[in-house]
Amino acid sequence: YIFVDCFATWCGPCKLMDKEVYPSEKVGDYMNDKFISVKVQMDTSKQDNDEIKSWYEDAHKIMQLYKINAMPSFLFFSSDGRIVHRDIGYRDMNGFLDLLIGASDPDKQYYTKLKNYKMGKMDYSSIPSLAKTTKTLGEQNMADSMALDYMHNYLDVLNAEDVYNKKNLDFFISFY
Repeated sequence: YIFVDCFATWCGPCKLMDKEVYPSEKVGDYMNDKFISVKVQMDTSKQDNDEIKSWYEDAHKIMQLYKINAMPSFLFFSSDGRIVHRDIGYRDMNGFLDLLIGASDPDKQYYTKLKNYKMGKMDYSSIPSLAKTTKTLGEQNMADSMALDYMHNYLDVLNAEDVYNKKNLDFFISFY
């Protein structure tokens, strides 16, 4: 897999990742075994050297194409260049290892699950989690569409006792 760390020079959580997480031997061993890693600076600064400046156009394209609106953003691609997973925000070492493990597992990859949802190949019990992730990643229209699908095609057909449980109440709070 290919891992792309989208960061900004002003981003505190990005600096923490560089200081506390990436130097970890556990993280390094797992990443070196499973990923080709690339760091891409999303902003520009007066201190940028020629190598960073040579990435400006590509960084802008990545930001637009993958709707990068939070830092750090983590993009994961298959060996043939298809995006399979993404996430945002600081993770401690263990949380980042969990992210890496999920990104390298087709059953846990965000875009793989999204594709399965769109093809009607997803169990309704998995939709609330996917909808929340989709919302967190800034795909509000898709998240809302999933939420409506879940409500109208799953919750509406359940009896009242099955609707009112913690999982469904958490779902309602997230979307309404």
